Amino acid sequence: MILHLPAFPMNRTLLNRPVLVPIAGLLLLSMLVLTGCNDAGDTEEAAEAERQSRPVEVYTVEKRSFQDRVEVTGALQALDDATISAEIAGTLLSRTDLGREVRRGQRVAQLDQANAQAGVRQAEAALRTAESQLSLAEDAMRRQEPLYQDSIISPIEFERVRAELASAEAGVAQAEGSLDQAREQLRRTNITAPFDGTIEDHLAKRGEQVNPGEPIIRVVNTDSMRAQLGIAERYMSQLRVGIPVEATFRSYPGETFEGRVIFVGRTIRPGSRTIPMEIEFPNPEGRLRPDMTARVAVPLEDFEDVIVIPARSTERDEEGTLVYVVGEDNIVESRIIETGPTFEGQLVVLSGLEEGERLIVAGQGSVSDGDLADIRESFDSIEDALMEPRSARR
Repeated sequence: MILHLPAFPMNRTLLNRPVLVPIAGLLLLSMLVLTGCNDAGDTEEAAEAERQSRPVEVYTVEKRSFQDRVEVTGALQALDDATISAEIAGTLLSRTDLGREVRRGQRVAQLDQANAQAGVRQAEAALRTAESQLSLAEDAMRRQEPLYQDSIISPIEFERVRAELASAEAGVAQAEGSLDQAREQLRRTNITAPFDGTIEDHLAKRGEQVNPGEPIIRVVNTDSMRAQLGIAERYMSQLRVGIPVEATFRSYPGETFEGRVIFVGRTIRPGSRTIPMEIEFPNPEGRLRPDMTARVAVPLEDFEDVIVIPARSTERDEEGTLVYVVGEDNIVESRIIETGPTFEGQLVVLSGLEEGERLIVAGQGSVSDGDLADIRESFDSIEDALMEPRSARR
């Protein structure tokens, strides 16, 4: 059946309007969708760019040996350092030049000998007189003894002769003692070195009158140097005589000097709570000098096959000690680690890191979990990793 509808006259504008409105809506919706897609793409690209902007330097963790040490400081002293004083009064006539090497027993200063020589001559004369008197007494004894045995002289007279002999013998002994003393006074005008060494200082001028006990010259032997130190009492059980040590000095940057412990005290200083300790350093070339400050590294404990990292690669938060490692696809991951001893910028890690992992040693301050690491430099040894970061060397 065919249905015939009546024909109504219609305006062309009204006829077209229902068609234009849906088309405009579709166009607007398409524009919004495309705009949203573009915004999402831009966000992802920005996020990706942000993740790639984390330059770091890494160290491939390895196990190695580590020696725990404690560093103490002390001033060097010469093994032999003597200020030589006058033993008698006199005028200082001469002295050995500064810097001159001297041997034990060699004269290093001279006092005026006139009075001492006169004393020796006087003592020698007194000895000759006493010896003459002894000779006379001995002669009298030889003559009187047979007479006494024959009862020609009385016992009293013989005792007098024997007493005169004893007195003469005592006089000789006294004169000999006086001569020895005078010769000793003469010897003391020659001031000698008590050991091999070098003239370090003049403490009296030529021509000055010096008194007994007054310093004249200083002699120093620097073939062996010593440093007296104090180390914290908590290390007492780890110290012993004979352990080797290493020392550095500002005068010789980059050099180390070997020594050994020669004394460990048995008492604790109450003020500082430290144990006295003495270190000896061989010094055959004389490079070390008295009063130089030594920074001495004293070994405490040896560790084998432990993970050692640069101490500067760690951070602290409320959970403990934190480090960052670079994992698969160069994604940054934080780790909480348990630490052991540290020395000279090296830190022992007891747990939390595994051998072969890549530890961030520079740039860790600007990364967080999930960041993408841009590895600018990679180190395979702890020595290289301890170097100043490349960014700081520019």
